[in-house]
Amino acid sequence: MKKRWIPLCVLFGALSLPLASFSAPKAYSVNYTITSQHKALSLKNAVLHIKLYTNGNLRKRLVTKTNDKQLFFLDNPYGSSLVVEVASIKGEPKNMNCYGATHPGQTSILIDCHVSFEDKDDD
Repeated sequence: MKKRWIPLCVLFGALSLPLASFSAPKAYSVNYTITSQHKALSLKNAVLHIKLYTNGNLRKRLVTKTNDKQLFFLDNPYGSSLVVEVASIKGEPKNMNCYGATHPGQTSILIDCHVSFEDKDDD
């Protein structure tokens, strides 16, 4: 009788392993910092160019869109060491740099936008 249960337990364990490794998408929030010089771009329904890092190594580049609550959803197969960086926001002027990143394991991204000054030649 005991020998019949062993193959069933092994089969059940093998079938449930993929389900255990599945994780639901996490919601990441995007907001401006208090010190951001420019907040003209709406972060609602914004297209973000993001990069995913683990342990300082670039893993993936993505383009995602926030919803009307300034959230976007992302599957995290990398675990608690994942850092999400917002590299740019679609529609930002060429003279503006916007950047933000999470801390490992966090889901809140604070965006800081500043005007970049180009070198002008004095003639």
